[in-house]
Amino acid sequence: MTPRMNENLFKVLFVVLIFVVLLFHSMFSEAQIYKGFDISFGSRQFMIDSEIAKLDEVKTVVAGGRIGFIFGTSTLRTSAGAGYYSSTSGTPGTIDQYQAGAKVSLYPLALIDKEPRVQPYLTAGISLDELKFYGYYVDREPGVTNYSQAEAPYLGSIRQANARFGAGIEISIIQNYDFVHLYSEVYYGHNLSQKTEDTVLNNTSLTSTMRLNIGVVFGICR
Repeated sequence: MTPRMNENLFKVLFVVLIFVVLLFHSMFSEAQIYKGFDISFGSRQFMIDSEIAKLDEVKTVVAGGRIGFIFGTSTLRTSAGAGYYSSTSGTPGTIDQYQAGAKVSLYPLALIDKEPRVQPYLTAGISLDELKFYGYYVDREPGVTNYSQAEAPYLGSIRQANARFGAGIEISIIQNYDFVHLYSEVYYGHNLSQKTEDTVLNNTSLTSTMRLNIGVVFGICR
């Protein structure tokens, strides 16, 4: 990685470390521990910068879902999981995104009221993304591309490590020994590193990543 990437990675890891320290402190100081599942649906929006004419400056939206596990307290919770997203209409060919990552969410109102019904929160995390590109917009050698096949040919993939920062709001539906919460959040991604798996995508990158999620978390709190 370049020195700038290393510097950005260090800053992100430092922020995550602070969150982790706060998490463990919160766990030992509070009685109730939240354990359960996190299911969400949403979209990701980004711009493509590429030397491939049909991809360059294309605003792309991918939609899909994610499932994960949560653990933490009423003040601070972690969520780790994986998701799948696919490009919507308007994108040349098809882009499939596979994501795995973890995030930490801070609920400041819980410092005042242990069980607020509606509460905003801040979130930060790191994700590993793989984007696979399919289409007919890259010229291959004669006879290599089969235009009669049901699906567009696979062109290559881009793998990224991204930091993400955002905010959301969570509504408590059930809050006793079991809990069910609904949430909506928006966050922005910052690329830390990128690797292409096919030379045709060497000069292709993704910028201005924004993500929207609507989801539900449920489980037990003791």
